[in-house]
Amino acid sequence: AKNAAAFAASRGTPSAASLPTLISRLSHFTGKQDKSPSASSACNRTSRGQLEGNGLVKQASPGQEQRRFNLEDARRIAASTDRLLPRYSRRCATERATPLAPVHDGDRFSRPYSSYDRACHERKILPKFLRAVQEGLLGRGLDISGLSVGDLQLEAILSDASLLPADQVVRWRLRDIRITAVGFAALARQLPWQTDVLDVSRNDIGNRGIDPLACWMLECRLPRLRNLDFSATGLSCAGVATLCGALHQCPLLLRLELNHNAIKDGAALGAFVADHSAIVRLSLSSNFISGNGGAALIDGVLENSRRGGLLADLDLAWNPLSRAEGPAAARSLSALLAESTTLYHLDLSYVNFDAECCAEIGKGLRDNHHLYGFHLVGNKAIMDADGFLQPLDVGQSAEELPDGPIVLCGHPASITENCLATETTAAPGAASTRLKKLSHSLGCGACSDAGEHDGEATFSDDDVL
Repeated sequence: AKNAAAFAASRGTPSAASLPTLISRLSHFTGKQDKSPSASSACNRTSRGQLEGNGLVKQASPGQEQRRFNLEDARRIAASTDRLLPRYSRRCATERATPLAPVHDGDRFSRPYSSYDRACHERKILPKFLRAVQEGLLGRGLDISGLSVGDLQLEAILSDASLLPADQVVRWRLRDIRITAVGFAALARQLPWQTDVLDVSRNDIGNRGIDPLACWMLECRLPRLRNLDFSATGLSCAGVATLCGALHQCPLLLRLELNHNAIKDGAALGAFVADHSAIVRLSLSSNFISGNGGAALIDGVLENSRRGGLLADLDLAWNPLSRAEGPAAARSLSALLAESTTLYHLDLSYVNFDAECCAEIGKGLRDNHHLYGFHLVGNKAIMDADGFLQPLDVGQSAEELPDGPIVLCGHPASITENCLATETTAAPGAASTRLKKLSHSLGCGACSDAGEHDGEATFSDDDVL
């Protein structure tokens, strides 16, 4: 400011509007000597020429180097011109820099320092999930699925009650947020008693993360839990046994999802299902449950039905049920289908049952009138539209089957002698001959009116069945 005053004094009385311009013109000459030839710009050369015209920069005499206007010259001139602008000089000497105004971002101003910011600062991470959590709070549910939150960020989020009121959230949808057992332990301690849905699938929690949740359940802290999803979390038999022991304290549990884990034995799950009266769906797709473990699980499902339970949906697809005593699992399934009145949907896709196991299952399916959906693709059997199973021989495909009920599937005159509904199987030729006779008698009105058939009843109870 004093340099500007000195420059203005040489030209006359300065005005308030000209001071910024004067300061910008003098800024180049009050710094250190720049030895680089490319540092000067056209603007600086223009300002220098104006200063030379006013005598503030001495012209170099022949044979002498031109001296630039330096800081000492500015101080000398300012000392002699303090009397010209005393009021302006006093204000510049006493005035201090004021803090910057709040940063304006669109229609939002900068937020105050929160507990989430403090927690992130302590953990040396960036507070970058503030807006995601605010947008994920929908009613009484939190949905931040698919975000790369991690353990440290989740701990920081849970530490701020103003950002995430954990005691008011009842639906936790935290699918694939990249947390481990450490982050899940912090979450388990914050779950309120009114939690209804807990989805932590596709997180590397493992068996070690089950212990904090099991302890929380055993203290009757989650009595209203209805939906629990631990799919693709790295659970094995030990973790499932711990979880099943604690789930008895959740009497309202309806759905249990344990898909894509490393479960090999279904004994713990079978014991849990047999005693739980409210569970409706149990999904164990893509695990490693073999024949013996599957038989124990299916026996528990049957016991649930006998005790008046409500289990209606069982998913065992993509499990090696045919290994390690596969016939035992087939016999348990046959008994379940023959006796259960609550099982509504059963998925046995790609469990690799052979023809003998499928024949055993078909016996129990014969008198079942309650099953609505049954998936058996990936096994040595096919199913017609009437719900009967027909096993395939070794190396046989569906196109190579003999003429039988598959040809007239759903027809009132279809016979079931080749299906698994009967103990004996008729010869394919006899079945084909009888089907031709029935089709001819149904399609030819003359034969029916004249009574030119062989006296055999066209429709019988067996045929309708």
